[in-house]
Amino acid sequence: MKILLINTLFHPDNLGGAEFSVQSLALGLKENGHQVYVLATSKKNQRYTWEGIDVIKVYIPNVFWRFEASKQSTISKILWRLIDIYNPFTSFKVKRVISEINPDIIHTNNIAGFSVSIFRLIKTLKIPLVHTTRDFYLICAKSSMFKSGRSCNDQCKFCKFYTYPKKIESKNVNTIVFISEFMKSVHLDESYFSSSETKVIYNSIGSKTSLAKSSCGDKIKYGFFGALRPEKGIEELIEVFSNDINHELIVAGVEYKIGYLDFLKSKSSDNIHFVGFKSKDEFFNSVDVLIHPALWKEPFGRVVVESYSYGKPVIGTKLGGLKEIIHQNRTGFLLDPNNLIFDLENLITTLSKDKVLGMSKACFDYSKYFSNEIITLMYLKAYKRLQKGR
Repeated sequence: MKILLINTLFHPDNLGGAEFSVQSLALGLKENGHQVYVLATSKKNQRYTWEGIDVIKVYIPNVFWRFEASKQSTISKILWRLIDIYNPFTSFKVKRVISEINPDIIHTNNIAGFSVSIFRLIKTLKIPLVHTTRDFYLICAKSSMFKSGRSCNDQCKFCKFYTYPKKIESKNVNTIVFISEFMKSVHLDESYFSSSETKVIYNSIGSKTSLAKSSCGDKIKYGFFGALRPEKGIEELIEVFSNDINHELIVAGVEYKIGYLDFLKSKSSDNIHFVGFKSKDEFFNSVDVLIHPALWKEPFGRVVVESYSYGKPVIGTKLGGLKEIIHQNRTGFLLDPNNLIFDLENLITTLSKDKVLGMSKACFDYSKYFSNEIITLMYLKAYKRLQKGR
């Protein structure tokens, strides 16, 4: 089967979990004997081979390139979003690539930069289309459903108006894949993908891992792994461990804007260690428990299952997709985000090292359900079902 994967960014232009997921899927499809192509955006047209996969990048005219969004002014971002509602420059750029490849299946993922105009284009070309919704791009102007320090409960009036063209174009998707039951309910409740077959396929872990060692001593060593951003609950986490200097916290990640790390350090005590960017192996071999105190409704929470793959339980919040993959007292602990500081303080003062070690095998065993082999086969099943239905 000839498969074209489309995502806003692709290696080496990586921003987060979506890029990692697409890369893992591309490798999994190739290992299953399929011919895989990847189409992504860039500052200029280019083509190269990555791990035996043909990667094509195209420049889609807009105010700036999506990868450089963090450097832009507020006005530039607003203009970019207005154009990206339905970018008219997408069609002739992408159509040429599709015509050359002539794929059997097209699988779109993050499409910011391409815009939903790509759905209509693929529909007119009569090629089966699978789309995986990996964030809130289609229903939220900021793609996060997080505003003024709080997670949105539903679509606000502005976002309903702003994203209405995206809702209309979502009807052109044949099969829609959600990365959690939470994401499925959020989109279907707003009447997106009314003509699509729906599936839920979780994100994969990617590469295989093994049970990691426990830290030395009787005390639990806690860790935070990811981007240092307010919506990740990092400020609340710092407050808890600054008040409880008997427990150690390792913070691995980079700041989302200049000066934020210094702000966090000014609120910290000596038992909190900021170690910057670390590989997964380095980090998970240095901690006993991952704390993922998200204040926004994460679509899935990849770092949670990554933690499981090292046999490390997770403390998270009862929000978004996290509720589906953190199982109370078996693979971790779920806290009330509205009472986060109090609940977390109570947990870390009562949790024992023996309890944590006893959860390790259950975490590792559960992580196997998120292997790249299993997730790839689930996508292949969706592709083949769609082909048969043509």
